[in-house]
Amino acid sequence: MAINGVSPYNSKFRLSGLATGLDTDQMVADLMKVERVPLDKLLQKRQLAEWKRDSYREVTNLLRGLKDEYFSNLKMSANMLSKSMYKKFSVNSVNSATGTASAVVSATAGTEAVLGSHTITVNQLATAAYTESDTSTSGVTADLRARNLTGSSSAVLKYDAAKTFDVSVDGVTDTITLTGTYSDADALAKAIETQLVNLNGKVALSQSGGLIEFTLMGETNKVIQLNEGTGALADLKFSNGQSNQVTQFDFTAGGIGSKDFQITLDGVTKTVTLNGNYGNMAGLVTGLQSAIDTAFGVDPNNVAATRRIVVSQMAGADILKFDTANGASKMTLSSGLTSNALPFLKFNPGESNRLNSAETLRDLRGSFGNVLTFNASNQVTFTINSKQFAFDSNTTLSSMMNQINSDPDAGITIQYDDVSDQFKITSDQLGEGSNLSIVNGDGNFFAVGGASKIDTNSMKIVKGSGPLAAADLNVNTMKFKVTIDGVEKEFTFGSNYATAGNLASAMQNLINADVGSGGFGAGTVSVSALNGVLKIRLNNGSNMTLSSGSANDALGNLKFVSGDTTTGQGHNGRNAKVILDGQSLVRSSNSFTANGVTYTLLGTSSSEQKITLTNDVNAVFDNIKGFIDKYNEVISKINGELSEEHNRDYQPLTEEQKASMKEEDIERWEEKAKSGLLRGDSLLQGIVYKMRSVMFDGISGVNASLSSIGISTGSYEDKGKLIINESKLRNAIQNDPDAVMNLFAKESSIRSNLNITQDQRSTRYKEEGLAFRLFDVVEDNIRTFRDSNGHKGTLLEKAGMTGDASEFDNAMYDQIDDYDERISALSMKLIDKENKYYIKFASLEKMISQMNAQSNWMSSQLGSGS
Repeated sequence: MAINGVSPYNSKFRLSGLATGLDTDQMVADLMKVERVPLDKLLQKRQLAEWKRDSYREVTNLLRGLKDEYFSNLKMSANMLSKSMYKKFSVNSVNSATGTASAVVSATAGTEAVLGSHTITVNQLATAAYTESDTSTSGVTADLRARNLTGSSSAVLKYDAAKTFDVSVDGVTDTITLTGTYSDADALAKAIETQLVNLNGKVALSQSGGLIEFTLMGETNKVIQLNEGTGALADLKFSNGQSNQVTQFDFTAGGIGSKDFQITLDGVTKTVTLNGNYGNMAGLVTGLQSAIDTAFGVDPNNVAATRRIVVSQMAGADILKFDTANGASKMTLSSGLTSNALPFLKFNPGESNRLNSAETLRDLRGSFGNVLTFNASNQVTFTINSKQFAFDSNTTLSSMMNQINSDPDAGITIQYDDVSDQFKITSDQLGEGSNLSIVNGDGNFFAVGGASKIDTNSMKIVKGSGPLAAADLNVNTMKFKVTIDGVEKEFTFGSNYATAGNLASAMQNLINADVGSGGFGAGTVSVSALNGVLKIRLNNGSNMTLSSGSANDALGNLKFVSGDTTTGQGHNGRNAKVILDGQSLVRSSNSFTANGVTYTLLGTSSSEQKITLTNDVNAVFDNIKGFIDKYNEVISKINGELSEEHNRDYQPLTEEQKASMKEEDIERWEEKAKSGLLRGDSLLQGIVYKMRSVMFDGISGVNASLSSIGISTGSYEDKGKLIINESKLRNAIQNDPDAVMNLFAKESSIRSNLNITQDQRSTRYKEEGLAFRLFDVVEDNIRTFRDSNGHKGTLLEKAGMTGDASEFDNAMYDQIDDYDERISALSMKLIDKENKYYIKFASLEKMISQMNAQSNWMSSQLGSGS
């Protein structure tokens, strides 16, 4: 049985009128029309209740729109409850010396700020404690050299009989025996490496996709060679005598001729094509250099200054080396597009002069300048800021760094910079309290002379402010002073230097030299020059300070300043130092608030910066106007519901009526039938009354009113809509923003809560500003939380809200549910009534049929008697 339709009541298939010739169905339908009238009226009442419920929900959505737009913490810039909305400042930061926009400081103003100007001089920014690798981590900042041997295909894992082969590095040999079955290529690689006794720490074994790989570890120019023993080398898919040296065959057209490979240099990939028979190693180097120059381009008039990759031969061996130059940094090799030349050059696809953080620590160990080592459990352990870490050799470098970075107890960020080839560690906090503590455990990741080239002594450094230029290297006879743990010495350079590295070596020798009583001694400091920037590390001692020479000071050339120092923790965090309105301030952050103004420090300058605060009248005015417009919209629509006439001539259509009408006619009819359903509704009248009264009742302790700031009610016909005098409102915002703020956003001593008493509600109403009062009215009607009596907002209790539990738990729902029960019961009665009519007509059919049968019999008898 359908709720919105009751015809047909009984869907049984019937054959009627066979004897009588009567249209029984039509006769029953006509009889049921009168019987169906009470049901049609119930269905109409139910439909009216649904429409009325929907009208209430439209009002609920109106109030929700007002709340979401002007009372939401998600839109603080428009939130009428927030004091910051009424005191918006236009803040201008300029350099007093130049009159241009400040690049040193920016500022924003809060509600506690006052109109006017402030001056600030930024002498020092707050910094976080940090440290970094003293030199290149991989040990090959510039160059990429052939040092890997890789099998041609997947290695055999099962050896029924023992087989051998030899591994040699510059004449030092280990014989490897393979026997039994290995679970996988990784197990096979580990089994080979455990047999490297003479070459322990010099050669690393790994596998990729089942291919076994031998790698010379550390920064080396040595030759690695594999020689067959009793067949194991062939099973590993290496050729007898395979090495990292280019062979005579490789020089020929049959070897390297007409082949190519790719180089990616700092993100730019080029294809390098080789042609011809190069004859020997020197010819190959020359040919390679020419092909690379063609691919990347050089200035023929200034080759030395524009060539970014330099090809050379390692000293004493036929081993190729690629060096980056002239600002280039990261270089990676990959296979050619046609016929791959890399195997003939003794390089593997993917080889790079930088660490690959996606590889495991085990596979990377030989890529560090100082070979990475592990403990007996194949782990590296260390402690950062009292937080202990342990990582298995199968952990990738990126996973290790991510785990450290996500640990709040460590409170640091570690990253590998593949431009400078350095690890960098930075405290997550700024200021002098952000010092770092790093203690190595097992393995050598953070050990002195370890893999990362960061250790405890790395924290005790002084670093130059920038790279040395050619002119800076002219330091002959220049002087500088070093003080270590209270002992001061002055040093004099004895010559000029060709490179920053040469100068660094000379400086280290000067400081470490034993100069007699009170001398520092050998090994006291290490001086390096990475990318032209000098760095002095204190190895022996607690504190070191640099100061100007007594004459002909060298510190300027060296990019140091007098007073540069370590405190035993190296790159300590520093506090920001500023002079604000004539007062010296020290802050641990580059963002701080003073007198309602939040300053963000961007740089330092000896020039004074001027911060000027003016009222942003337009922003405040636009928001108040938008709020009033929204208020008027809500008031107008609710008043429209209250005053709309209900045309009783248009009742909800029955299913029978709809069946004879067009769709557009039905829509027009129902639009009129829905009108005026909330006319004079007491619930809506109460909402409008409260919305109007809260805007004009006085506020305790506030002298301002809507009329005093230029907002008033319209005529009687406007029914409570507010009208804005724009010039008067702008004037109030400009000249008395606090009065405007308190009028709308003054907070009561009574906080809003679900269990507030009537007396507390009365006190809150008297004390709070207009926006809070209106917010309370809105919440009282659309609140989704239940109070101590178990009630939600009044509108939700009445008609519910879609998506909330009240959708199926409200007064209108109960009313509609009651109609449904009554409709169901009445429908069953009508079905019974319809069945009874059909039974009566069936009886008539039966009687007529019997009479017809008798008549036919009598006729047949009379006919036969004649």
